[in-house]
Amino acid sequence: MIIPKWKNMVARITRYRDWLLFIALFIILWQQLMIADLQERMMNMEAACYDDSVNQVQWMAETALKENKEQQKDIYELQKTLNDDHFHIKEIEWQLEEK
Repeated sequence: MIIPKWKNMVARITRYRDWLLFIALFIILWQQLMIADLQERMMNMEAACYDDSVNQVQWMAETALKENKEQQKDIYELQKTLNDDHFHIKEIEWQLEEK
């Protein structure tokens, strides 16, 4: 009579232990999934910040290039005007030398 009670008690404890292990395993797996999801979200946020930084640097470079092209045009115009003025000065010098 005592042995079947012990067997039932051991079987009941084993069932509770198995259920507790199953629940603990389920919680651990769920936490691991949540951690993986959080890591993925963090990587996406970092990638988005990196993309924003790259886009900002690209925009700044394009703006600087446009300004540089405009400055090159201004320099060309100034050089052309300077050469024209220099040529007019030479013409005047030649006219003065002829007289």
